[in-house]
Amino acid sequence: MDFHAVCCSLLLLSCTGVCFGQELLLPERINKAVGENVVITPIRIPDPPHLIIRWNFNETLILSGPPSGIIILPPYTARVSLNTTTLALELRNLTESDTGPYSLTVFTLTTRFTGVTSLQVFGPPFNVTIVPSKTELVEFSSTVNLICSASGFSISYIWLNGSSEVTAGERVQLTDNNSRLTITSVIRYDMGPYQCEAYSIYGRTRSQPLKFTIYYGPENVAVEAHPVEPFYSSGSNLILTCSAESNPAAGFQWAVNGAELGEMGQELRLNNIQSSQSGKYTCTAHNKQSLNYSVSEPISITVLEKGTAGGDGESLSAAAIAGIGTGVLLGVAGIAGLIFCFIKRKKM
Repeated sequence: MDFHAVCCSLLLLSCTGVCFGQELLLPERINKAVGENVVITPIRIPDPPHLIIRWNFNETLILSGPPSGIIILPPYTARVSLNTTTLALELRNLTESDTGPYSLTVFTLTTRFTGVTSLQVFGPPFNVTIVPSKTELVEFSSTVNLICSASGFSISYIWLNGSSEVTAGERVQLTDNNSRLTITSVIRYDMGPYQCEAYSIYGRTRSQPLKFTIYYGPENVAVEAHPVEPFYSSGSNLILTCSAESNPAAGFQWAVNGAELGEMGQELRLNNIQSSQSGKYTCTAHNKQSLNYSVSEPISITVLEKGTAGGDGESLSAAAIAGIGTGVLLGVAGIAGLIFCFIKRKKM
């Protein structure tokens, strides 16, 4: 054999295998979710015999040995298996810590082959938070923006008000891939609780609930009297109570016949009431947050002096007594006259 032939033989023996159409090729990248299993199957492997097979994660050895005597090292003992024909590695019950580069090394009679791939293990979105523009709102006048943010891969968003999904409408806008929720002209039923749900093909995660404080009212302002009577006698006691729908609770001011009494509070106590206090009473409710006012319908209070008709007096005036006496006398005289006429006519 001449020198040229010897050189060619050595070149063939030192070839990496690609020279003969042999190579070790792994998938470029694999994406999986937490909790799933993955099988990393080589696209191409060198021809057998395979003397030594070795799988690594980063610099950590997962398994090694000849096909007939593979040794799987801790902590992979219960999570890994190898197909000795295809050299595919199965890794079960994935966690995010399994993310990283994986390499397969195969030793043949003449050559060492190595292939590398990357595994990305995605969990569900995390760090899902809502940032509101404000949390204290006034009914019919406030607008609020909610922005949802989350960490993860290829995330989408939905919004929930209680257990119901929020959809776009006249007062509701969803923008920026649904990560921004805008509510205009809020009403009291918009108080929540709101949650943002971030989701991907790898799972769903919800934010902590968020509730608004919505100030409204006062409305449906009404006055009631205790006790309820058509009229009251002078010297009696009377309580007027004002109510209103309001958040926060309304403050109240009282007036009679349109003139303020300087009295504050939900109750107006009228003790030893006199006829001069008769009139139409109203209360004005005020919300210190919404800065709205509302006036009740008037309630009419009539006070009669004792000794007058309906005044629950204990004695009658002299004129009343004289009138009653005269009436009684005239009545008796009339009856007597009728009896006399009847008897006289009967005798005839």
